[in-house]
Amino acid sequence: MSTFLKQAQPTFGELCGNGKTYEVPPFQRDYSWDKEEWGDLWQDLMELDQEGDHYMGYLVLQETKEPKKSIIIDGQQRITTISILILAAVQYLISRGDNQRADDLKKTYLSSRDLVRQIDTPKLKLNYNNEHIYGGKLMQFDIPQNTAGLKPSEKRLIEAWKYFLKKLTEQFKDSTTQAVTEFVTRKIDIKLFFTSITVNDDLNAFKVFETLNARGVKLSTADLLKNFILSIIYTPNAGSISQEEKKWHRINDVLGKTDVSTYLRHFWNARYFPGERKSTLFKAIKGAILKQSDAIQLLSDLDNSVNIYAALKIPQSEVWTPEQSKLIEELNVLDVSQCYPLLMMAKIKWTDTEFNKLLRDIIVISFRYNTIGGQNPNELERVYGKASVSIFKDEIKTARVLYLTYIKDAYLDNDSFKNDFANKVINTQKYNGLVKYILGKLEVQYGGNEPELSSRQLSVEHILPENPTEDWAAHFQGVDIDNYIYRIGNFTLLETSKNKEADRKSFEEKKSIYQTSNYNLTTKTLVADSWIPRSVIDRQRELAGRALAIWKINYLFPSE
Repeated sequence: MSTFLKQAQPTFGELCGNGKTYEVPPFQRDYSWDKEEWGDLWQDLMELDQEGDHYMGYLVLQETKEPKKSIIIDGQQRITTISILILAAVQYLISRGDNQRADDLKKTYLSSRDLVRQIDTPKLKLNYNNEHIYGGKLMQFDIPQNTAGLKPSEKRLIEAWKYFLKKLTEQFKDSTTQAVTEFVTRKIDIKLFFTSITVNDDLNAFKVFETLNARGVKLSTADLLKNFILSIIYTPNAGSISQEEKKWHRINDVLGKTDVSTYLRHFWNARYFPGERKSTLFKAIKGAILKQSDAIQLLSDLDNSVNIYAALKIPQSEVWTPEQSKLIEELNVLDVSQCYPLLMMAKIKWTDTEFNKLLRDIIVISFRYNTIGGQNPNELERVYGKASVSIFKDEIKTARVLYLTYIKDAYLDNDSFKNDFANKVINTQKYNGLVKYILGKLEVQYGGNEPELSSRQLSVEHILPENPTEDWAAHFQGVDIDNYIYRIGNFTLLETSKNKEADRKSFEEKKSIYQTSNYNLTTKTLVADSWIPRSVIDRQRELAGRALAIWKINYLFPSE
């Protein structure tokens, strides 16, 4: 079998020239780019005058028996998005009454003329999930107004078109239609360039990826695994592949922007080997898939588990009970994922009662170990992985036994936790939600009601202001004042209106405002005569003592 590879550095215009056409294979991932990626591309285009050229990365193509037709193995998201941008430019020119330039752009970059059959064919054909919208709607400028019944990827295609149409309208509203055309022909055409790698058509999709990886073009575990599994399923039984393809597409749709490779690793580590890394995952899975039935079973298991995994980032998912939704919301505030394999497996295997207990334990451990302790997350992932495998094997069925058998060593002891909490610094500009969560739990400890963290009426007050006046600085002479602004002891809860009123006032003035607050944390702990470094330190130590009673686990005796 030939492994011949051809490499070049074409511009986008060169990719579109000479009647070339491209097709996304059936089992390639659906369109997944969103506002973040569209915005990055638009920003890159806006900066081309200063930058000169812009490198778009690898484009991996596979030849076909048709000389001018290629299969896109890697790079479809970029090619599709640029094509949609040009489609939006065509529509904008039409709206400005310049049909000639609109037609020229479409013929140059979006369609090819078949001289024999005398018909225009699109230069780009997407997979079966997306071609209806791209080729059947966007290319025909028949934009669906009602998208309620469409797949997420189909909606993204339409939203991308609308996004770029809006950007073009804003950018060129005071310019000529010639300027719009030059934007495409002088920037997108000649200044966006790729590294294009083309492989012979006698390599199947999986071998393409293996060959490229061996030559240093690092493709994702998800892409490698997808092509490997589907090639095994497809070869002996071509008639069954459509259902397996649909499963893979569904997995991608459910995950949305969540990295598929991360899901694969968490799935595998939850069941088999708790320490598999991304770099070794594909080799491990490949070694375990020995026949077609193995591949079909793996794909089925991935499909059956993905709803629970994706829901770990969606507290209001219908997967959860009301109590679980609240706990998942807390877990998301802590922004930890090492526990995902364990939680996914426990949700599948355990009763809701035991799963809820485990969720509460994980929140406490994560807060102590990760949030406050800043311990090594890789070690915690290995601990959780071993625990997950034990659940998969039906060796352990309760949270209490699981904790005592596997997890208790990850529970930061009281002295360490209290000391770490008493010295913790958290930047509210990055982690405002986390600080609200901590203060909200402390509020309950001081006899108040747990506040609604998403309420606009709730705010984090910095007693020593983020931008202190000279009077404030005078109270913190001899120390680095910045080290005190973001200490937990310098935070309190305050109604938003009262926070604005307090602003950068002196502590004496602020105190009178604090005493009108409805939050016990504020009225009961801010009674000092002055606010100086010692005040911050002492208050944080007091809060650390209260934190011990909030984030704790009480499994005192081993199970019988």
